[in-house]
Amino acid sequence: MIDALLLIFAADSAASAMAVPIRKEPEPSRMSQAEIRAHNAYLPRTDPNNVECRRWVPTGSWIAKSYLCRTNKEWRRVQDAGNQEARDIFEMSMHQTAG
Repeated sequence: MIDALLLIFAADSAASAMAVPIRKEPEPSRMSQAEIRAHNAYLPRTDPNNVECRRWVPTGSWIAKSYLCRTNKEWRRVQDAGNQEARDIFEMSMHQTAG
């Protein structure tokens, strides 16, 4: 009887594990443009896993350009880190001028 219950539990666990697909994070730096378009096809633009590519031109160059692709979640993290750094610099400068 115990063996039958273990077998039922094992079968139920395996079925539930197979029923939920594991969705891994996209790696935009390793994806081609076609893969990015296919990935974004069924996602709204505001989805955190939607991949957005932005043109990047080095300072002082008129010719060189490249594209940097990241998920919306990664773009938000970079933006938040930059904003926090700017706030920290501002706070530090305010403390230096006040003292």
